[in-house]
Formats: sequence, C-alpha cells, structure tokens
Amino acid sequence: MPTARESLVTVLTGKFEVPPADIRDEALLSELGLDSLAAAELHVTLKDQHHAQHKTGEISEKLTLREAVDVLASWLPEPSAEPTRAADRTQATP
Repeated sequence: MPTARESLVTVLTGKFEVPPADIRDEALLSELGLDSLAAAELHVTLKDQHHAQHKTGEISEKLTLREAVDVLASWLPEPSAEPTRAADRTQATP
C-alpha cells in the first residue's frame, strides 16, 4: 500500500500534471498550480481513492504539501503492529 505522500504525489503529478521537480514538502498547493476548485477536486479524489468519506480534515490550496500529506495520513488506517504472514496463519498438521 502506498504511503500518504506517495498517493498524494501520484495524484498531483498525474491528474493535475504538477511537474515532479516542483514537488517539495514546503510548497503550498497553490504554488503547485492548484486553485480552490482544483484543491476541492484533489480532496474528493483522495477521499474516493481511500474510501475515506467519513473522515475529517480538509485539503485546500492554502496547505503545504506536508500538511496535505498529514491530512491524508489521518484518513488512512494505522498499519498493524505485527505483519501478518501466510505461514503464521497456517497450522502444521501432525
């Protein structure tokens, strides 16, 4: 599963055609070319992709990339403390 940052960058560089060289944590989304309407579209796109319709937090053009990543990360499930492996789920037969 991609990280919140990877997911956001993928949408920004794909759907919104932000040049990868412009992607910096401190860049405002408005500096990356997103106006309020585009930021709202980004918000809806990410919520739809991550099935996060009932999560709080809003992505707007006034946020930095880092702040937008933090909002998106709050919508994602916490990674489990212990990785689940198929071998752990199977029981050896005597």
